Amino acid sequence: MLLDHVQIPFQPFSLTLSEDGKYAFASAEVEEIVYIINVKERNIAYCFKTQLGSRPDPVYDF
Repeated sequence: MLLDHVQIPFQPFSLTLSEDGKYAFASAEVEEIVYIINVKERNIAYCFKTQLGSRPDPVYDF
């Protein structure tokens, strides 16, 4: 069931939630960007580009 959505600039590869449920981590694997989404505010709190060739996947520990 879809409750809501947050628009991010690139197609996400995967998504995971923080243990406390306050943040979602979405990766745009091809673009090598990780988005940290504030679940309560429903916005991108922060994003960062990873090292070239890293192809981030937030399902795994960084």
